[in-house]
Amino acid sequence: MNRLSITAALSAILLFTGCEKISETPPELNYIYDYNVTSAPESVIYADTSESTAEETAVSDAESTVTETPSAAEVTDSDSGPSTEWDPTFYDECLFFGDSICRALSVYNDLVDPERVAAVGGGAARNLNDFTFKLHDIDYTVTTAAQAYQPDMAFLWMGINDINMTDKETYTANLEGLAREINEVSPESRIIIIGMTPTAAYHEWNANSTIIEYNAAAAEMVSSSELPLYFIDVGDVISDENGYLLTECDGGDGMHLTQLAYYRILSKINTEFKDIIQD
Repeated sequence: MNRLSITAALSAILLFTGCEKISETPPELNYIYDYNVTSAPESVIYADTSESTAEETAVSDAESTVTETPSAAEVTDSDSGPSTEWDPTFYDECLFFGDSICRALSVYNDLVDPERVAAVGGGAARNLNDFTFKLHDIDYTVTTAAQAYQPDMAFLWMGINDINMTDKETYTANLEGLAREINEVSPESRIIIIGMTPTAAYHEWNANSTIIEYNAAAAEMVSSSELPLYFIDVGDVISDENGYLLTECDGGDGMHLTQLAYYRILSKINTEFKDIIQD
């Protein structure tokens, strides 16, 4: 089977399974919590407690691409770049919320438990509350999933469907709104915002310069929030010297990712949070 056939087939899985759109969005919550964290690595930021363009993004998601899913050994053996190793138990008590880039965590082999990935193609900070997610054959919203699972870590990984629809202030406000809702029902969860990943040089819809700008805004929001928030930029382990998505990490459309990219990302998150996330 050629690469285009594989990516088209897995695209459909990413976009149309495990979620259902609902009609109403829960009201915004404005709860603020105090939280203290230990010192973080430099790439981690944490809370300081003291319409044509839109259609193009939608088309890009509809053509979301992920390549074949080799075994863990095949990925690791062929990789001479950043680390692809992590402790799988590190993610046992987590939940991932996000878009199709996040959803691929539940499609590729040997990543995280698919029942801990509440993500959908087209998902965004502005609309994630419009969807339900089927986990263990139960339909959950963002809030009810967080309430039921009480995750040690709740990851928010989205934005590629926001940057051509909302300005960065609205994007970060929506991210923080989701974090508030999670914190309201699961106050012990550490909430980690994963920065948007870079695009390839040939990718036309979502410019790297915009991604960098929005990631910086998200990091700034985290640094001034009183919620238990962290921000981590994972772009450096999957990008070249100019900041563009590496060929070996490109799922085929210049935006979505290969399995190798997820190995590197999960490894980095594990490395940088293993001493911060404590019981």
